[in-house]
Amino acid sequence: MAAAVAERDMAYFTFNNKQLAKDVQEMYKILTVNKVTVDKLYKWLKEFCVQYSGKHHSTADVYGFIREKIGYMASLL
Repeated sequence: MAAAVAERDMAYFTFNNKQLAKDVQEMYKILTVNKVTVDKLYKWLKEFCVQYSGKHHSTADVYGFIREKIGYMASLL
């Protein structure tokens, strides 16, 4: 989010975790296509933390929460 605000590119290394690389790229695409602002994403992440405070959650849970906020439903095909 800081890189986006600073209008800088960012390299994100997944250390050969192909699924994580795919997930990050997909989430980036969803966020950009839906024109989600840094401000909006930050508010959603804060909301997620409050809602799930003290509970174990995975990256998939966070991504699902964001998709739900956008109203994005991935194709099941």
